[in-house]
Amino acid sequence: MKSLNEAKRALIAFVDDHPLFLSGIQHWEADLEHPVDFTCYASGLDLLLALDQGVVFDVIVTDLTMREMNGMVLISAIRQRGIKTPVIILTASEGGEQKAHSELIGAFCYLHKTSDPEVLLNAIVEAQKAGDISASTLQRSSSREISGVEGGSQIVVPKLSPRQIRILALIDRGMSNQEIADELVISENTVKSHAKVIFRELEVTTRTAAASRARTLALI
Repeated sequence: MKSLNEAKRALIAFVDDHPLFLSGIQHWEADLEHPVDFTCYASGLDLLLALDQGVVFDVIVTDLTMREMNGMVLISAIRQRGIKTPVIILTASEGGEQKAHSELIGAFCYLHKTSDPEVLLNAIVEAQKAGDISASTLQRSSSREISGVEGGSQIVVPKLSPRQIRILALIDRGMSNQEIADELVISENTVKSHAKVIFRELEVTTRTAAASRARTLALI
């Protein structure tokens, strides 16, 4: 197994909204013989707050599908802040399109949660050694419009608020506008306004298509 740079203790951020997973990561850190410090965050918003306060990491590891902010949106938000830290996506999602999107937005690598811990550690080692992403990758991944390898352009990172992501999840459950309004304690008109934004950002015209597109992009 490769060794982490012993001259500098590696600072690693883990982002995942499953407490059990984060607990396992903390136990894993305690067993490692390598000079690493893991800081765990239960949401992308928590990590962004830390970054805005000046906290610096050598590598960021994030889940893909999370309730408040998915991994792709998180990476874009990190890049929009001009932060070049390499990001590893560690997820239970199998989608090939999601993996392709992660490469387009400059993720260092895409790992499945069933991978051996040594695979993850080696990825962290390599990401730390690789260091900051390039300026061109930063510019590309901070944009909502990502050009694909075939020359086409697609919106990889829809601009949706945490409330709109929540409404998307309820739409996916088949709930009506009124049921969503009751669930979130807001008016039905507010739900309709959010739905219009959701449809526009996902470039769809139906609730079924919105839910399907959201799952494809791991928004829900």
